[in-house]
Amino acid sequence: MGRFLACVIVFTGIWQVGCASLAEIRDFAALSKRAAEYFPFIMADIKASFIRQREMQNLDSGMDLKEATKKAEEDCAAHQLCKSVGDFAKAGKVLESYMKTLGQLAADNLTSFDESLKAFSSELRTSAGLGEPQRKAVQSLSTFLANAAANGYRQRQLAKTLTSTDEDIGILTQGLADIVGIYKKQLDAEEIAMRGYFEGTIAEKGAQEPLARILVYDRYSRGRDELKNKQSAADCYKEFLATVRKAHSELAQKSAKLDATQARQLAVSYMVSIDGQIQVVRKAF
Repeated sequence: MGRFLACVIVFTGIWQVGCASLAEIRDFAALSKRAAEYFPFIMADIKASFIRQREMQNLDSGMDLKEATKKAEEDCAAHQLCKSVGDFAKAGKVLESYMKTLGQLAADNLTSFDESLKAFSSELRTSAGLGEPQRKAVQSLSTFLANAAANGYRQRQLAKTLTSTDEDIGILTQGLADIVGIYKKQLDAEEIAMRGYFEGTIAEKGAQEPLARILVYDRYSRGRDELKNKQSAADCYKEFLATVRKAHSELAQKSAKLDATQARQLAVSYMVSIDGQIQVVRKAF
């Protein structure tokens, strides 16, 4: 599958003035939640990619494998990018929790709230990818989710939910997309380190050790394919976040006056199934 895939959410909701059929909104939220559940895997691979990159650079400089790995792990533990991964993952959890709540409201069920999000939102530090606007959005959304659960929000609060949270969802999804962009840059750095190490090793083996050269090349080829899958997943996940942002904004703007026909017309602009997007990420992780 090509590196870039336009990953758009199928959204076939039917929202009528005075009478709403919200099964498709529930399904939209469920699909979005499923995609959001992959965010922690992406975040975990930021650290893993950083270590792989440094490990190959260390090997290329002449260290043995044990020493190269130990040094790479120490560098990661001291680096701000690796230190920020926990906060990044928790910010993604807020989007996942919001989509869960949106689905519960669409199904006319009582909502639930993860109390750990409240503590996290108050302790969240600003960093690359999570600036002050994102920190405030996380706090605002966490407060909303807590209030929705505490006050027994149901389906009748759905339109209000969409309009009152839309700005924060826009800010959060943009911040998460920026974080995925940081991940993509880290993968690019890993690719450069991989190419330098393996191509140098292959050249070193040359004709003197043909079997070893073949084995090294095979490992390089597999590693390169795995990296391309992750680069494709990163591109696709950014598209997913952009589509959530756009879909949520349109729903918020039109929820009070959207009839069944207009709802179907809205769905036309989101024709590619999110299931396809999930497959791209699943292939990488």
